[in-house]
Amino acid sequence: MANFRTREEDRKLVRVEGREDIGEIIDRGHNVGTLQGIYCVGVHFPKDGLCAYYAIDRVTYVTADGTPTSC
Repeated sequence: MANFRTREEDRKLVRVEGREDIGEIIDRGHNVGTLQGIYCVGVHFPKDGLCAYYAIDRVTYVTADGTPTSC
């Protein structure tokens, strides 16, 4: 079985509050809580290998050089 890797143009890069490095969205989201008021996305940071979920309002979409962009 081949490893799945999104095409370069399909990758969604982000910056997250509290981190200096750029991460890649690996899970496009889940609602958290009984009222489903917190929408989170899964982000992988290649620099240290961390995978974590962040509230969408803490995420800023960026280009590969770190320039903010729309999603």
